[in-house]
Amino acid sequence: MKTTIIFIMCCSFFLSCVHNSNEAENDSTAASYALPYPVGKAYLCLQGFNSPYSHYGTFSYSVDFQMSTGTIVTAARAGRVVYIVENNSDNDPTPGHENVVIVMHEDSTYARYAHLTTNGALVERNQLVAPGDTVGLSGNSGSGYIPHLHFDVTKTFTGRSDQTIPFDFKNTKPHLPGLERGVIYEALGREITTLVNEYQQPGKYSVQFNVETHRMRLFFKDRYVSTKNIWTIHPVLLSKQEDSLSTHNHLHRQILLCRA
Repeated sequence: MKTTIIFIMCCSFFLSCVHNSNEAENDSTAASYALPYPVGKAYLCLQGFNSPYSHYGTFSYSVDFQMSTGTIVTAARAGRVVYIVENNSDNDPTPGHENVVIVMHEDSTYARYAHLTTNGALVERNQLVAPGDTVGLSGNSGSGYIPHLHFDVTKTFTGRSDQTIPFDFKNTKPHLPGLERGVIYEALGREITTLVNEYQQPGKYSVQFNVETHRMRLFFKDRYVSTKNIWTIHPVLLSKQEDSLSTHNHLHRQILLCRA
């Protein structure tokens, strides 16, 4: 009888741990993350979750994207910049010498954008960023084999060895959790007409979109409500887009994530 009770108690404890683990994982993947580069761009996934090369242990839930030095890196989620290192050389392969920008989200998780180029942080500490805002330029600082961007999410902010947690990118093609090594992933946006149709409600809300300024004006019963800056891969805008940092900053953020 005593043995049976002990067995039942052990089973209950095990099931409780499994439930809590799954619940924590679901919580961390529920947030919406965008790929950390502009809509319309596509990059090769060098490593996904639980890769034997270097994504194991505390780095289990990390993703590496192959990017040439100087490639624009954008915020995957809204938050506040809490930490910046940008003085390390791209020619320094020492582990721990990675240039990095760390952004804290509203749920107190942290996104790390690592291996940025020297002086490649294009944000300031305490700056607020929205999804799609430029945060830096990719590079090859610290441990690594070729220029690339390392992205991960943690629940703590104590150092390089913080445990990473699962997350998921929403604005790309269907994929395995953590993306798949050797696959190219394009950052997808939504057509302007899709967004307009979502906001437009006859007799209530109306929308005006200005192609020249890339702004959408929202009206409620003919009363002006707000203006939204958007950036998208709409063909009309593609013809106006230049692949430069200044243009990207001017065109602002991904249409996928500009809902109020």
